[in-house]
Amino acid sequence: MTVLSAYVGHAVTIIPRVYTQYIATGLFVFFGMKLLREGYYMSADEGAEELEEVTQELKHTEEELAQKESTSGHFFFLLFLLVLVL
Repeated sequence: MTVLSAYVGHAVTIIPRVYTQYIATGLFVFFGMKLLREGYYMSADEGAEELEEVTQELKHTEEELAQKESTSGHFFFLLFLLVLVL
């Protein structure tokens, strides 16, 4: 993938800027229309399933973050007390 990105980046410098802009516009329109078409034909259940999955991931991440914050907060509090005493 990195090699492909390097070749595309090099090809962009070789192709004149006018053509690059037309190609970028064409790709933007193509993928935009593709996403609109997929969204139009998507069933109502697909969005609900995805929303539930994302909600579960966010809840899990928030729990992990809260646990890490409590540990690091305790450490910095003890460090502050140590500096204050010395």
